[in-house]
Amino acid sequence: MNNVKVDFYLLNEADERLYYRAVCGFVQQTYQQTQALYIYTESVEQAHKMDQLLWTFNDISFIPHSLETNEEKACMIWIGVGAHAKQFHPHAWLLNLTQTIGDFFMYFHRIIEFVPNCVKAKEQARKKYKQYKTKNLPLSVQNK
Repeated sequence: MNNVKVDFYLLNEADERLYYRAVCGFVQQTYQQTQALYIYTESVEQAHKMDQLLWTFNDISFIPHSLETNEEKACMIWIGVGAHAKQFHPHAWLLNLTQTIGDFFMYFHRIIEFVPNCVKAKEQARKKYKQYKTKNLPLSVQNK
């Protein structure tokens, strides 16, 4: 568990479209690095929204991915609501789009948290930061 690293990316904007654009940009970079990634979403609706955005994010290409309900195991990028973390590559990253920290986080090599520039999101990020800190995980905060 001590090898899990947590990165918080503070966004300059509060706009939801820009939030998802930053998330999709990160996912695209992750895909280009051939890094396994699990996108942990708050709801089935948010999972489907991410699915749609990854198909349409870039005009000239798409980011190959799979919803966790699909049987395709060859994908490097998964989107889901549940936490079937044990099935992932041991060096997979977790992109946490939820308001909580799942109890499965220790199965991932790195955790990424995007924080929109609004009071509610910052308060939630502070709570998560404190929770990660109590688990003695290395934390970093960066402006995006």
